[in-house]
Amino acid sequence: MPNRITVQINDHAYFVTFKLRGIVYGSDLLEKTDEVYRSLEEPWRYNRLFDIRAFINILQFEDFRALADQWRSLAGGPTPTRFAVVTDDATRAARIEAFDPLFPDITSRVFSRTRDAIGWLTEGVQVHNVVAPTRRVV
Repeated sequence: MPNRITVQINDHAYFVTFKLRGIVYGSDLLEKTDEVYRSLEEPWRYNRLFDIRAFINILQFEDFRALADQWRSLAGGPTPTRFAVVTDDATRAARIEAFDPLFPDITSRVFSRTRDAIGWLTEGVQVHNVVAPTRRVV
């Protein structure tokens, strides 16, 4: 089965992009985010972008709760970061926004274009070039 989650890490602008394609189960996403966050020296400094335009199935409430618990555990407590989701599906956008209470220290927004999400994630980040080389994680 081909990898359904592609990850890119931008160490210069401090954000991680997760692209989900096809069918991705909550347990697979949790495993991948754990792997990626643990590879970062200070994961709590990184904002996150989830591109779910090619994602087929739906994550359940329990999946979002597990992601929230995972983040709190890795960050060691409240850590204000940003979480952007790229989707062109209005129903998914509304559903994602309904889970905001699970992430009280995280500001989330839904976008229809990746470049708008990246612009928002990198506001105020001191970098010379936002499209600096990224690390690709399987």
